[in-house]
Amino acid sequence: MRWNGGGKRRGMMLLLGASWLALGVTGHAGDPGIVRISASIFSVESDGNEKPLGEAEVTAPLGEWARFRKGQDIPSVVQYSLPSIPKEISESVVGASGEAPEFETNELSVVIPSHPEKVETLELGLSGRFRPRVLANGTLTVDAEIGYREVLESIEKAEPIYFVKKNAAGKEKKILVTRNETRAPVTRSRKTSVHYTRKKGERKGVVIPVSGPDSDSSLIVRMKVAPVEPGEKNTKAIPAGNFFYITSRFVEITEGEMENEEDLYPDKPVLSDAEFQMWIRRINQQKGVDLLSAPSLVVKPGQDGRIEVAREFIYPTSYQPPTLEDIASTGEAEENCATMAVAQLREFLEHGNIKNSVNFPTTELARGHGNTHARLTFTNHNKPGVLGQVLSIFAEHEINIVDMVNKSRDDIAYNILDMSEQPSQETLNAMKAISAVLNVRVL
Repeated sequence: MRWNGGGKRRGMMLLLGASWLALGVTGHAGDPGIVRISASIFSVESDGNEKPLGEAEVTAPLGEWARFRKGQDIPSVVQYSLPSIPKEISESVVGASGEAPEFETNELSVVIPSHPEKVETLELGLSGRFRPRVLANGTLTVDAEIGYREVLESIEKAEPIYFVKKNAAGKEKKILVTRNETRAPVTRSRKTSVHYTRKKGERKGVVIPVSGPDSDSSLIVRMKVAPVEPGEKNTKAIPAGNFFYITSRFVEITEGEMENEEDLYPDKPVLSDAEFQMWIRRINQQKGVDLLSAPSLVVKPGQDGRIEVAREFIYPTSYQPPTLEDIASTGEAEENCATMAVAQLREFLEHGNIKNSVNFPTTELARGHGNTHARLTFTNHNKPGVLGQVLSIFAEHEINIVDMVNKSRDDIAYNILDMSEQPSQETLNAMKAISAVLNVRVL
């Protein structure tokens, strides 16, 4: 497998805003008709407790929608290729239940497993929009639409393909060709709509859920809404002296996805608060732009302040399947493979050890125990009590087991036993009489 690149190229912009503070009064500019909305979103769990999902803060002109998004994008495989199997065995393969599986064929005598063929971006987390309005009677209202998407689990699906081989007696045997595995995330999306109302002269408002087929009652939204007006007072205590209140916003831009890159550059270098918020809202609605929040800080004149956001996601954006050049072997590689195959076959014939088998477990037992005079291997159906029956037979014939190893894979179990003496034919016949024992070999 080869993944192309490390992800899409992204650029970063830093936007700064500064206000002068002195003796508790801010020079924070603003225009009537601009509203600051802060929202806390919660999820009601099955036990009735509330789980915080995140915060949202936007500044929007009256009568206009302001969007927000707080989450992350992850790559998700939405399509896998069909497995490719050697053409010479294609007419003798079946699925797990005997059905005809889907696959492609090749003339390279190799098995190419199913691999990711199409990857899409999965948007997770919170998203939504707010629209503030003022009614004729002076009541301040906010319409809000909130959505939340999360990954619940990842499901692995396997549709194995087997090669059906017949022996001289006509008995069929299934040999695993490929497990044909795929994996897909299971997500849950929830949406809710709420209506915030605060009557003129009141300090607190009320959030009322809007009922509807798409509104999920398990999402709870709590809001604070305040107009942004010129000369806004800062009621928090600030030490005597002159200070600067600096806010920052990081804009992350994906190269090649913006529809209008001219929006990145405002008409003038210094913007009022209303102009700044309108510009931020305009570029945040574009595809390929993520608006990241960052801390604010208060500094004295001449004092250094540091604000930074570190975030890096490296993920594949496309998949290149193996080519013929990747699969084709050189002469040296073929020779090394042949040497390895001969060595592993010799290990099995002389010592009973198994390596790199398609349908048997990897099993190894080193020789060298001084009291060992015989080695025996046997294969059995992977059922409870079979090994105990075999060991009972050796105990009845007073044969001591010096060392042993037992491994299983699916419905097959394989055993290697080192014994203190050579087993008699009577002992071997007793073992073979056990219905679950498939074969016995003395080395």
